[in-house]
Amino acid sequence: MSAALAAPIAAVGAAAPVMAVEAETPVMRTFRGWQAAKVSEGAVYAATDDETAQDKAWNARYEVELRLMKEPALTPQDWALKICAWCNFGDGTGPDQREAPQLWAEARALVAEVA
Repeated sequence: MSAALAAPIAAVGAAAPVMAVEAETPVMRTFRGWQAAKVSEGAVYAATDDETAQDKAWNARYEVELRLMKEPALTPQDWALKICAWCNFGDGTGPDQREAPQLWAEARALVAEVA
């Protein structure tokens, strides 16, 4: 991580601890779980009109999203993965400041280096 990026992220404090970039961050691992949950959800919706089964698949994917949002973004890519999952790559809406204060604190820290 560059010094220019580390300083703004460090300013967020506990929301985004600074660390050396790993091959795979916790956000990346959780995002892969989200991708798998999304594929499973899509398969259920394609296979059945049973609302109970669909709700179960939706809730399983949503639980992964909630876990993902709790993971601190350690890199700009982590932040992008979090927002892409939360809004389903633009098919949904993103969270606001009240819903996801950590996410937006991370964003402010990331853009501080260009301000």
